[in-house]
Amino acid sequence: MEVIAVKKRLLACLLTVAMLVSFFPCPAFAADAGDVTYRDYDESSQTWDETATRTAGSYTLVSDDNDTWSDDEHDGWYVLNADTAFDFNISVTGDVHLILKDGCTLTASRGITVEEGNGLTIYAQSNDTGALAVKSDSNDSAGIGGGNGGAGGKITINGGTVTANSYSGAGIGGGNGGDSGTFTTAPNGNAFILASSIQDASGLTNGVIFQGDSGKVYGGPITIDSSVEIPAGKTLTIDKDQTLIIPDGVTLTNKGTITNDGTITNNGALEIESGGTLENNSVLAGDGTTTGEGTLSGNKLSQDPPGIDEGYTIDYAAETIQADSGYEVASNTSGDPVSDPIPGKTLYVRKAENNLCFASGWTEFTVSDRPSVPSGLQGETTSYAGSKDGKIMGLTDGTAYQISEDGGNTWKDAALTGTEITGLTAGTYWVRVKATDSNFASEAAEAEVPDGPPRLVYTLTVNGGAGGGEYAVGESVTVTASVPSGKRFTGWTVNEGNVTLANTSTVSFVMPGETVTITANFENIPTPPPIVRYRVTVATDGGGTVSGGGTYRKNTTVTVTAAAYEGYRFVAWTENGRTVSSSEQYRFTILSNRNLVAVFEQEEPTPPEHIHEWAAEWSTDETYHWHECLAENCEIVNDNEKDGYAAHVYDDEMDEACNVCGHIRPVTPPEPEHVHQWAEEWSADSSHHWHECLAEDCEITADSEKDGYAVHVYDDEWDEACNVCGHIRPVTPPEPEHVHAWASAWSTDSSHHWHECLTEGCDIISNSEKDGYAAHTPSEWIVDIPASSNAAGRRHRECTVCGWVTETESIPATGGDSRPSGGGSSGGGSNSTTYPPVVEQPSTGGSAAEVSPSNPRPGDTVTITPKPDEGYETDTVTVTSRNGKPVKVTARPNGTYAFTQPSGSVTIAVTYKPIPVQPVETPWNSPFADVSRGDWYYDAVRFVFERGLMNGYGDGRFGPNETLSRAQFTQILFNKEGGPGVSGAPEFSDVAGNAWYARAVLWAVSRSIVSGYGNGSFGPDDPVTREQLAVMLWRYSGSPAATNKELHFNDESEISGYALEALRWAVENGILTGYGDGQLAPQGQATRGEVAQMLYRLWNG
Repeated sequence: MEVIAVKKRLLACLLTVAMLVSFFPCPAFAADAGDVTYRDYDESSQTWDETATRTAGSYTLVSDDNDTWSDDEHDGWYVLNADTAFDFNISVTGDVHLILKDGCTLTASRGITVEEGNGLTIYAQSNDTGALAVKSDSNDSAGIGGGNGGAGGKITINGGTVTANSYSGAGIGGGNGGDSGTFTTAPNGNAFILASSIQDASGLTNGVIFQGDSGKVYGGPITIDSSVEIPAGKTLTIDKDQTLIIPDGVTLTNKGTITNDGTITNNGALEIESGGTLENNSVLAGDGTTTGEGTLSGNKLSQDPPGIDEGYTIDYAAETIQADSGYEVASNTSGDPVSDPIPGKTLYVRKAENNLCFASGWTEFTVSDRPSVPSGLQGETTSYAGSKDGKIMGLTDGTAYQISEDGGNTWKDAALTGTEITGLTAGTYWVRVKATDSNFASEAAEAEVPDGPPRLVYTLTVNGGAGGGEYAVGESVTVTASVPSGKRFTGWTVNEGNVTLANTSTVSFVMPGETVTITANFENIPTPPPIVRYRVTVATDGGGTVSGGGTYRKNTTVTVTAAAYEGYRFVAWTENGRTVSSSEQYRFTILSNRNLVAVFEQEEPTPPEHIHEWAAEWSTDETYHWHECLAENCEIVNDNEKDGYAAHVYDDEMDEACNVCGHIRPVTPPEPEHVHQWAEEWSADSSHHWHECLAEDCEITADSEKDGYAVHVYDDEWDEACNVCGHIRPVTPPEPEHVHAWASAWSTDSSHHWHECLTEGCDIISNSEKDGYAAHTPSEWIVDIPASSNAAGRRHRECTVCGWVTETESIPATGGDSRPSGGGSSGGGSNSTTYPPVVEQPSTGGSAAEVSPSNPRPGDTVTITPKPDEGYETDTVTVTSRNGKPVKVTARPNGTYAFTQPSGSVTIAVTYKPIPVQPVETPWNSPFADVSRGDWYYDAVRFVFERGLMNGYGDGRFGPNETLSRAQFTQILFNKEGGPGVSGAPEFSDVAGNAWYARAVLWAVSRSIVSGYGNGSFGPDDPVTREQLAVMLWRYSGSPAATNKELHFNDESEISGYALEALRWAVENGILTGYGDGQLAPQGQATRGEVAQMLYRLWNG
């Protein structure tokens, strides 16, 4: 039974340590904890160093995979940087130092072995919240110390909370039957040690140390640096002349027994929990608290009086005072209860007696008095009898007040406007300063609000609108026109009374002292005309390509473009035989259908350069061979200037056929003679090689007469080995030869052209030595500006090679001949030179086109057959000459294309595009009773409804002929943007912060889409006008500039200046159109159908 009880107490100790250190979280494990400070005792100076430091990298972090601690590394220093548990024994070898970082716990359930000859020193940090909990599960090993039967080593504890327990061995010391070893604690140390036993009693010198269930304070005064607990069943004895100090912020919790025969200085907290006992036989001092439900025996404790602001709570609104728990409040030192009222009273407070302490002495304090009563209050008369616009003036801005109408029996908070309480009827009122969390209410002051004169009421009649009734003189009145379907509001007529009304459907005014009759006026809404579109047809006379044709909205700016084929030049755009532009790009504003024809003329052909066509067969005479030129008009006469001209080559003097051309010569066979047997291997000297004759009696002695005798053959002067016999000659490597890199662009002067060398260090100075150097070859005359009957033209010649303009001259007007004088004809005949084209590989949609013939001659008709993949079709087919100019391509009905081969190679490019899938229009069943297929606004209403931009009314109508307010249209734009987040409040006088459209207006102002009227109002309920609508859409679209500045409408003068550019843009882009009578109606109210149509035109392209 005794062993079981010991085990339970040991387990309780371990749980206690774990609970206490949990109040101080340990940092997560890291590879290195950086510099680590600790408390170290300097024996030479007998002082503590609170900031001793182990630098980063000079220690080993404790980890649960290292159960052997030694001084082989980092001089044996270890740091506990994270909560760590070992379920195996830790072995210490050498002189080891362990630093317990604040808040970290090391749990070793199988003990720490420190045997004789080894040492373990334990340090804590400044807060002393590190902990070591050790229990040996071997019956014969120490908790910290010797193993089974082994002697303990040197164990020093300088701080921290250490729990060490064992079954048969010492808690700290030797194993069962082993010597104790050495146990020490540093002088004036603050260690808190709970051990089942400590074998070396000489070490019981400093700290709070328990052996089994008994503990003492050694070497006092001892300060507990961290909150600790004395477990149930354990007794801490403070002997006479010993002192235990509990500092501020630290709690000593006692669940066992504290016997105080010395001094306990408590500046923190001493908690005697239920079941715990404090036997106070001496002094308990300090400024801390002693609490709990435990038992006190011996001297009951005294308490210091409380401070003047301690121990009570005042309810200033209820004007009561309540003692806090553990305190008493009285009206005098006799303890009499407090009576009402309490403002300004002197009262007393003390700490109440409890089972541990006597009551303290009384502390006198004075309750604050009431604030001053409001003074100088004045009541202002109501505007008329019974109205609620009376005031009480003379209050202080920023002060909270309460007001009563029954002499102060009931109070309510007063709404203060500056220094006034407003909205009062006539009568007598009482006003006081309101109570707060720190002040009482003041006494009440009386104020009188006089009644005003009798109310004067007149009748307002509204014809065609709402808002009529009985109103008092000076009362604000708002009326609204009721716009019938199919009509729009045009203004108000004042039939009776002296009022002035704004020209808006909702208007406010002040009721005069007379009867008022007004009438709302309306007019029919004209049906907007359909969008007018015109067709532009472009054609060519065959000398080039044209683009830009199509269907365009009226007043749209159209651009058509013409591009000449190779050998042609653009002349003019014509319409019905009349020239309308001489520019290849013709821009105009479309006001009717246009049929335009691009006119081209063929350029004077450049005489083709003679190109030799050398025959494949050889021509010969008795001595030479060559290739004849087959091209007509070849001017070469001498054979030695023709291709391949050279002497015949024979193997020897008896060889009949030329080795190159096959020419046969007459040879007379010799008489039989010596037959040479030439060696296969070559013989050589420094300049020649030959085959030696292996036959006997060969009479040839000169090497030059032997077989194969010839000069060595090398690739160049730097080649070492003969290409025939392999003879090796000595060669000195040359300096690197300059390699020309000729520019692709031409360089020119007035008479010649050439290519410059781009390689650095080129030593060619004279242009005549550079690549391509030649005189300019002038072209035929090229007309730049044709002459007319009353204006001269201009023409020029240019080099046909490099493009240099060699000559310019004017073409006389009025019958002047604009063609160059003289001339001639180019030579005719056939041309056998072929030019295989370059066919580009398309990037997608198909393969390279087939070309036939594949090697065309100039003038041949070439057929291009595109090869699109399935699902693709031919998009473009272009042919470009070697000069970069387009060649005319003709599309054929069978899907092929054709062009005439020019002189020189061409590049063919074919692109493909997906075959478009024709969309199937989904029928729309209109949900609106007043929107049907065939209505001019049908598609527009469908567009805005399906996109959530506009909805109908609850009765199933869309209301296409009704007006739309400025707030409603602003909300439409806001919804189109997805309702973005906004902050702040609108600054318009007629836009409340909680209005359904307030966020939309705030967003539109931030985007500069709306700005309101000049009087600080927005007019949310005003019907939006056509020009306002255009301005808001224009600003929403980024305020783009209009290309066409002309507006051709009869009422253009009615456009407001701020809206002019917006209306130009809207009309130019077909968003807003006029009516059939030539009116734009910028001031007219836009109907819902017109708004839907404008949104449809803008956002549906």
